[in-house]
Amino acid sequence: MILCGSSVGFEGGCRSLIDQAPPPPPPSPPRTAAAQQPRPCKHRKDAKNALTKDEHGQLLTSQQWAQDNYPKRKIVGFIVHPTDESTKPAAAEKTSVLTLAKLGELVGVARQFYTDLCSSTAQGAALEKVCAELLAKHGLTAEDIGKRFLTTLFKRV
Repeated sequence: MILCGSSVGFEGGCRSLIDQAPPPPPPSPPRTAAAQQPRPCKHRKDAKNALTKDEHGQLLTSQQWAQDNYPKRKIVGFIVHPTDESTKPAAAEKTSVLTLAKLGELVGVARQFYTDLCSSTAQGAALEKVCAELLAKHGLTAEDIGKRFLTTLFKRV
């Protein structure tokens, strides 16, 4: 169950499949004070405002940090933003974005996936097979998520 959820970026359990919640993840190793600081999140940004050069710079910095600290992982950087517009100085035409509309769609698909998974009575290897089939059915494989929910930013004049 955890393996399945982790593959789409979710952690958690389903009481109908397991009797106890999964253990919490281990603490992250200590890093520099700067790396331990919370990253800014522009979740209240007005939809009429395009992505700025500073916001794009924050994304690029965070993406580089992830690549430096997780060299064996394939990092797909994207930003959650109300729209797919950026300012010309942002130079973000190749940057992936998850718009709020697509985020809402992704949440709905993920809920349906977990509903279907929790109704399964499969266990062990059979549960892993059911999970893989449901991920494909709902378009929640890593490749499908990128194709279905991410778009690229475009310049606003």
